[in-house]
Amino acid sequence: MLLIVASILVGGALALLPVGKGSSDLEVVQNDFGKMKTAITAYYLKYGHLPCPASRNAAPNSATFGIATDCTSATAPTGTVEFGSGVNIIRIGVIPVRSLNLSDTYMFDPWNSRFTYAVIKSLAQTSTLFTNYSTSATQVITIQDKSGTIINPNNSASTPNYVDYVILSHGRDANGAYGYKGALTSTCKTSLLQGKNCDDDNVFVQAAHSYANNSSFYDDYITWVKNTDLLNYAGLSAKPGACTSAFLPTNLTSLALWLDANDLTTITKDGSNNVSTWVDKSGNSYSYVNGGATKPVYSATGFNSKPTMQLTGTYGFKGGAISTTASNLSIFFAAQQTNTAGGNYLLDVNGVATRMTLNLNTNGVTYWYKQGAYSSTLSSSYTANTYSSWIFSNGATTPARLYINGAQVATDTTFLPQDLLSNLAIGQKYTGPATTDFSGNVSEVIIYTRALTDSERQAVEQYLKLKWGL
Repeated sequence: MLLIVASILVGGALALLPVGKGSSDLEVVQNDFGKMKTAITAYYLKYGHLPCPASRNAAPNSATFGIATDCTSATAPTGTVEFGSGVNIIRIGVIPVRSLNLSDTYMFDPWNSRFTYAVIKSLAQTSTLFTNYSTSATQVITIQDKSGTIINPNNSASTPNYVDYVILSHGRDANGAYGYKGALTSTCKTSLLQGKNCDDDNVFVQAAHSYANNSSFYDDYITWVKNTDLLNYAGLSAKPGACTSAFLPTNLTSLALWLDANDLTTITKDGSNNVSTWVDKSGNSYSYVNGGATKPVYSATGFNSKPTMQLTGTYGFKGGAISTTASNLSIFFAAQQTNTAGGNYLLDVNGVATRMTLNLNTNGVTYWYKQGAYSSTLSSSYTANTYSSWIFSNGATTPARLYINGAQVATDTTFLPQDLLSNLAIGQKYTGPATTDFSGNVSEVIIYTRALTDSERQAVEQYLKLKWGL
């Protein structure tokens, strides 16, 4: 956490004090900014999204004081305002200190005014994954200098580097600030340079302090965080939407396959989103190709409003052998079955006596796994958006287990793995097309060539849960 604080204090510059003014106020505000950024990063790691602003009118002894409002609401709740439209809305309020587990004192700057907090609304919704802005060229929040030049211009669709949120102290004159009791201390004087910081739109100004009695007056303190900074603070990839947890599948040993529909760099598709290739991210660089004439279709919003591969029951993806010697396996899917007719092969291996198949279906083929002469049936089909986990151990004392959304739903002691990952297919029978091919959505596939421990399994499940909003 100390490392996060140190790095955070570097980002989102603070306005410099003029020569001759004491630095105590700056030091207090800078310390507060650092604490708030650290708390926001911790919140992001826990919930997978940024906190929504709190009401700037809530009294200190009220139930809503310092509590984040709901950014999934269509309109701004009392004490907050919104600016913009569509996915480019920002919500403006004050720092939600209690939702961030901060002392109430962090609500107030050295002049007893509440810190303003503005955030891109969609990034403060449940498990957003920053999907709306993963390739955005839009500067939703703009930071300008005193001449109106944009300070944060380094953003494009290919290199997203936009401002996620802004924190603001309205300075000694409290221009446009809300005071201790939640009332407006001073009506926003838009005639001043710092008036852009209190006029409730998406433009904010950072400038050196000037106390001239004219339009150049400025005594605000401002800081902000970009998407790349936030992910770096959290120890994640700088690519927006990479994940919503500090954990990554590569953190665990024996990772054999990782297919991720949220990473467009791994997907080859045509102008109609028909997918021909889905490339593995495990470091093994396996390439999974479309298994036949009917191609899977990429959808940016098909799985819980998030990216997925849509399969229609004829053809999926198939590739060569991952491993021909694995005696223990851990297999994870983020998927949804949309048609339970037939067998719905979620995974299928071809060409060996111990051929293995997996599915989530009780219709047609009723087993959740079949391997050689061994199989185990399901008691129900699973058609909701799910994360599922198959853990296979070689031996009757550690049975094969199926978990759906973290809960164990099936177990079997007859599993004897051998050559199970030769000629592997995802979402189809390897020799398809067939009515047994998977109908539904597949968003992520993770395979380890060992049986993970319960704590390791839960870490992967938590990663999938947060990432896909399940």
